[in-house]
Amino acid sequence: MKLIQKKHIEHLKELESDINISVYMPTYIANNKELNRLGFKNTLSELEYKLKEKGLDEERISSLLKPLVDLESSDDDFWNFQSKGLVAFLNENVFEYATVPIRFEHQNLVEDYFYFRPVLPLLDEEYDVLVMCVSPQNIQLFNAKKYEMIEFEVEDLFPQNLQESHWHIDKNKILNNHESGETIFHGQGGGKDSKEERVKRFFRDVYTGLEEFFKGEKRTLILAGTDKTVDLFKQSFHYDHIHEEHISGNHDETSVEELYEKVNEIITNDLEKEMSESLSKIDDVKHKEIVQTDIKEIVKASITGRVDSLYIKPSAKKWGYIDNEKLSIKLSESKTNGEIDLYGRAAIETLLKGGKIHFTEKVENDLSSDIVALLRH
Repeated sequence: MKLIQKKHIEHLKELESDINISVYMPTYIANNKELNRLGFKNTLSELEYKLKEKGLDEERISSLLKPLVDLESSDDDFWNFQSKGLVAFLNENVFEYATVPIRFEHQNLVEDYFYFRPVLPLLDEEYDVLVMCVSPQNIQLFNAKKYEMIEFEVEDLFPQNLQESHWHIDKNKILNNHESGETIFHGQGGGKDSKEERVKRFFRDVYTGLEEFFKGEKRTLILAGTDKTVDLFKQSFHYDHIHEEHISGNHDETSVEELYEKVNEIITNDLEKEMSESLSKIDDVKHKEIVQTDIKEIVKASITGRVDSLYIKPSAKKWGYIDNEKLSIKLSESKTNGEIDLYGRAAIETLLKGGKIHFTEKVENDLSSDIVALLRH
């Protein structure tokens, strides 16, 4: 798995067995192969101990753990260049693993089900936006998603700065990762224009070079630049989906990591505003029996496919047992003997039945609950 997706969870659920191993290991991002290997070796030792406690013989334990043993023997590059976490799921039917961009606490579970709760935030509201750094000296275009930001190669599509502007460029290029046709550039003659007019003309050249790219696009475009520069850019660049907020400042020297953090702030604020607006409507609908805060009822509704949206406080858990045949739930104070995380089960069932899951600290609202389900009409 390159990144955990809904289809992976569906596949793993179908292949669950009597013994299912879920591994969650925090990792170090770069040049820490020794620490990453050591953490994984400890994981193997811990799992071997847990499998023995389950009563498995040496032969079956060796067979179950072989894929992890082979992974531990991966080359140095694998262990040197990790992300924030390593997750693995395996039993005698399947073995899947992924490096993931979220950090979680170290956990190794051996259960009669796969445990997905720590990676569920990866399946929360996704976004896909364009980001452009604009200044008279530099233009950069990025594709930003929830856990990555990739720069498009645009250096041959338009003059790179104000000094190069208005020259005829006869290069044609198809932008990577985007279906676009040929793009031909036509320079414009220059007079003794004001600096502002020359900047605007440069930005028009940029628009000409990217016109095919943006044709038919509907993704939000977030601009990064000084307030004055962004204003001039908007006057010259005709696109209907420019975000009303921009990342203010000169970003000619801003690192991709810093820019990505600022993009995330804007998008996170947008998503939280959307969720707050949705939750604020609860007062209007809670008497119509489509709002539920009782975990027992939420689990039942999720299993039967009646949850449209589920809001969960990230750190919240509730342990208990589920009788799948009778569809009854018994709560427990803690995990001591086979209890499952009921919030996690509700989230998985909601997801697999076509509902949406959201993790937010603002879930409590006026209902004084750390989980809220909006049911289908």
